[in-house]
Amino acid sequence: MSRKTTYAGLMAFGVMLLAAVVITMAFAQDQPQPQPGGQRGGMRDMMYLERTWTAVSFQLECTTEQIAQLQPVYATALQTRNDAIKVAREAQDRDGVTAAVTECKTTLTEKLQEVLTDEQWTKLDELMSQGMGMRGGGGGGGNG
Repeated sequence: MSRKTTYAGLMAFGVMLLAAVVITMAFAQDQPQPQPGGQRGGMRDMMYLERTWTAVSFQLECTTEQIAQLQPVYATALQTRNDAIKVAREAQDRDGVTAAVTECKTTLTEKLQEVLTDEQWTKLDELMSQGMGMRGGGGGGGNG
């Protein structure tokens, strides 16, 4: 392969990479931006199922009975959410993705309020308001 061909190939790759970045940035600007406290869609709501299940399983000192009550609800919510997101993404329906995530969160929140004690609910609310990142100092989860 000649230098000219190699250079042309690298330039073409660079142009395609730049186009992909520009398209990705344009798409990201059209997405709803999460509000503080997770009041609107975004990654915080997308991960609500996973984060609350982790809390139920490891951080809230739930009883075996509570976990047994919640497990089938989470299993159904996971399947329903994932199926709805798949359909919405295939249809390029961003509002459908948001609706699926919101519906999942609503279903789980209602059941959690029903099953958890007041103290567990308060602790869950605190855990969820801490955010997802490892920013700042201070303690992650654990049973304490």
